[in-house]
Amino acid sequence: MTQSPEFPTSEPGSLEAQPTFTGTASSGFGQDISDFTPLTLPTVSLVTQTDTGLVEVQGLTLIFDDAGMTVRKSTGDLVKMLPWASLLDITVEDFQQNPIDPIASAVSVATDRRSHEFRVKGVGARDLSDDIAKLAKQFTSSQGIIDNEGTDLKTLLPWLIFIASVLAGLGMWGAHLAGHLAT
Repeated sequence: MTQSPEFPTSEPGSLEAQPTFTGTASSGFGQDISDFTPLTLPTVSLVTQTDTGLVEVQGLTLIFDDAGMTVRKSTGDLVKMLPWASLLDITVEDFQQNPIDPIASAVSVATDRRSHEFRVKGVGARDLSDDIAKLAKQFTSSQGIIDNEGTDLKTLLPWLIFIASVLAGLGMWGAHLAGHLAT
């Protein structure tokens, strides 16, 4: 049973709006999740490209739960809900915004339609990546959705195998051609 997320009542960037996690996920995909609590990130901004350059939209909350990823305004109003099935890749990297606020994470979320870039203040990439990976493991059959190093090896491995087999085939074809040219 999921609990409704709590939203910060103070303005984004104020001392009272410090990020807090609510929820953890520890069971594997398909296991009992009756004690599941959503992961709520209350100090989030969306980075988006406009005609004048990059713009950071502050005052958002990200919620990862059994339905997927939900973006809400600090008032609680729904901005966007992305189901787990539409999330192709989530990359979490460290991001240092300024010396006063040294700990932050950059979260890139890719769907089949577009990519979304978020900044999460006060949370390191490793911890955040681990928490999101646990949720993804619970609610999807995909093990490769989360990437905290910028490269998803589970995505790259099939391509590397394909490239190696093509190169091996080209080598064999070259040897065969050289044999014909020698005679």
